[in-house]
This record gives sequence, C-alpha cells and structure tokens, in this order.
Amino acid sequence: MSGTPIFVALLVAGLVLRVLVYRTTWSQPDGDQTMGMLMAYRASQGHLSLIFWGGNYGGALISWIEAPLVSLFGLQTWVFTVVDSGLTLIAVFLLRAIGLRTVSGMAANVAAGTYWFFPALWLFWSSREYVFWLPAIVFALATCLFVLRWFADRTSTVDLWLAGLCAGLAIWSYPLVACLIAPALVVLLWAIRRDIRSILGLAVAALVGVSPWLAYFAINGSAAFHLPPAGASKSANLVHSVSQVLPMALRGGQFRLGVIWGSSGTTPGVLTALGVAVYAAAVVFTVVSAVRREVALAAVGATVVIWPPVLVAGNVILGTATFRYAVVIVPPILLIAAHLLSKIRLTVVLPVIALVSVVTTLWSDTSGFAAVPTCDPTLTTTGADLVAQHRDAVWAAYWIAGPLQVCSDGRLTASSVAPVRDVIGETAALDAPRSTYVVTPNGPLDQQLTAWTKANGVPAKVTQQGGFTIWTFDHRINPAQMGLNGGF
Repeated sequence: MSGTPIFVALLVAGLVLRVLVYRTTWSQPDGDQTMGMLMAYRASQGHLSLIFWGGNYGGALISWIEAPLVSLFGLQTWVFTVVDSGLTLIAVFLLRAIGLRTVSGMAANVAAGTYWFFPALWLFWSSREYVFWLPAIVFALATCLFVLRWFADRTSTVDLWLAGLCAGLAIWSYPLVACLIAPALVVLLWAIRRDIRSILGLAVAALVGVSPWLAYFAINGSAAFHLPPAGASKSANLVHSVSQVLPMALRGGQFRLGVIWGSSGTTPGVLTALGVAVYAAAVVFTVVSAVRREVALAAVGATVVIWPPVLVAGNVILGTATFRYAVVIVPPILLIAAHLLSKIRLTVVLPVIALVSVVTTLWSDTSGFAAVPTCDPTLTTTGADLVAQHRDAVWAAYWIAGPLQVCSDGRLTASSVAPVRDVIGETAALDAPRSTYVVTPNGPLDQQLTAWTKANGVPAKVTQQGGFTIWTFDHRINPAQMGLNGGF
C-alpha cells in the first residue's frame, strides 16, 4: 500500500483542524504579523521592500505576491491566511515528493500528511503572516527536491539550475534554513566536482536567487551587515538548541498574553528529555545511513545534526520562547520518524500521535476552539474613534501599532514608537499637527510618558478608551524628543 489514501485523509483532517483554529484567538493578528501585512499594503502602493522591515535579513518576496490581493480586497486578514496556508500546502507536497525519492511510499505520505498540521506551534506559525519563514522553508525543500531530481537524471541541466536558484532564494528568504539545504548541496557538489560548467551554472543560479539580498547590501553598504548579540556563550546556545528550542517546537503551544503571545509546554525536565532523545535519534540515524551508504537518508539526518551549529553561527538568542528556530527542521524529523516506524509496520502511529498531541494542545490554548472576531473589537472601535476624531496618524506601542492599523483597514496610520518598521507610517505620525499616543495602561510607555510630562511640565490630555490609554498633546512632539524607548 502506497499510503496515498492516508495522505488524503490527513489533508482533510488537517484542513478541518486549520478551519477550527482560524476561528479562535490564534487568528487574531499580533505586532509582528501585522508588520508583514503592512509590508504587503505598502507594496500595493508601490513601495517594495527587499527584506523584512527593520532588519538586515528576511526576504520580502511574499509581500510582492500579496500586494495585488491587498489592492483588490484591502487589509483583510483572510487574504494572508489563504496565502500562508497555500504556501504550507506547497511545502507539504514538496516534502511528499522528497519522501517518495528517499523513503517508502507509506512513510512519505504519512510524513507529508502529518506536516500539514503537526506540531501545534508549526500550525500556528504556518497560518500567520511572518513574511520570510514560510517562503524560506518552501525554497529549501524545493532545493532538495531538485537535487534529487538531478541525481535521477544527471543530464538535467534545468534541475541543476533550479536547485541553485532555489538555494539562493532560500538564503535570501532566511539564512538559517542553510541547515536544510547544505547536506544536499554538498552531495551535489561532490557529484559534479569535475564538471566546471555545472559548478559555474549552479553558482550563477544561486547568485541570481540571492541577488535581492546582495542588492540590499549594495544599497545600504557593508555596515548593514551585522550579527545580533548572541545572548549566551556558543556552548550554552548549543545546549539550549537541543534542550529547549527543539522540544518546545515539537510539544509547545501558544496562548494569548494581552497583546502578545506566550509559549506553553510541559515541565523543563520532560522537554529536555524529548529534545535530547530526538536529536540523538537523528545522529544515530545519520551515522547508520552513512555507514550503509544510503546517501539520501544520511543527508536527511544531517539536516538535523548540523542545525544547532547553524543556529549558533547565526548568533540567535535561544530558549523555550524562541521555538520558531526549530520549525525549519520539522520536515526531516517527520521523514525520519515515519521511515523508522515503517520498518516495524507502525507508520500510521505517527499521525495518530500527532493529531492527539495537537488537539490536546489547542484545546487548552484556544478555549475549545471557540469562535472569536478576527480583530479584537477594542482595536476596531478604538481605530474608528480615532479616525472620526481626525486623529488618523498616531504613535503607538509596537504590539498595538500594527494591529490597530490593520484592524482599521488602513484608514488609521499607527507608527510604533520602537522599533520603527513602517517608515511611511512614521512620517505620517511626525507630520500630524497634534501628536497622539496609544499605549497599554501602566505599561512601560505609559510610565515613560507620565514621568516625562511631569518632569517637563508639558500638558497632555489622557483618556482611557477601549482598554488603551490615549495621550494627546496640543502640538507635535515625537518619541525622540521625550526619549521614549519602550516597545509595549
């Protein structure tokens, strides 16, 4: 049995699960997600970005694709949900195609079908507009598929070029997916090591794919390239990647903490045991596959093995709250698990465990899949009131600014105080004749505004509206003048 009926059944089950999730608080946009939406909104106005606002990495290709849809339908969250779900489905079929060339048909179908909805944090991450994560995974999986296709027909120059192009696009989209593509590219380069023409073709195609990122550095200069502070020693980050990041991605869930999200999971000891067990299994799988000269399987395992060093090289801050860095290696983990289970004829156990795990997690985090408005009514009402009062360009705390603007369908422009991502929104707020600030009551910005106005004797009208504190000055006064640096 090839497992195709099981694959179809898992797609249906995953679709039902996604529809249920899209009705819950998980569908309500947060500050980071709405930045992606606003990038598409600005792109629809002709302002294309090469990378994610405010960073020096993270390809913005998806905002170019979404721009025409935003022009047609406006800043509607369902537009982004459809696009992101579509990209996830593409990733599912890419994983299936890779699996059919590396493992049994049953294992490939079960791994790919499970990937449509598991783990819970991947379901959350893949249904939201975070700009570069999904495209990066899609391009990385496409790279691996084209490498496999080339090995099936070594005369296929097109597959070679497409592998290079997708590798470049993957690195532009998000450099940390290098762990997914590096083993496949190493094997490919070894195979063509004596063919200079093929090597040059691969390299040129990769440069074309990564060219938007190169263009960004050409425009902004070498000073734009900098790594963030690591936050911990390299050895500590290696340990954290396996003991905290990986297990949280596989087991955790999300729950609402006011305007932001928190991660939920099991006890630290259980999480560490899970992470160590999964990583150790991947190491053993890679070594055994290499000894048996099963090159494709060894490459699949190697993506997981080299993942921690790639994270450390990227100087990312690691812990249970940064589970997102592990979502990139979920595909190979599922392939490995399905392949091993197929050896003992228990492949179907994987989707059963996955479905039970996801439903259990979501049931506690989404209040039994209870339906809620996509936009919090307080955001919608507050935005409409500000526009009605002709205060249609305001400052706001970061986690409020984006959702406030999206939930007003773009009628209100809200620039975050820090970090500033939407430069056009910032300009509008700077030009407003009277400065208005929308902040969380008693939050850092509220406290900073209170302290500064008292210290400088500057009058301001302070009102409570829709769960927010609204500060209104009778003249222009920007965050830099007050030394504001809070992001909440």
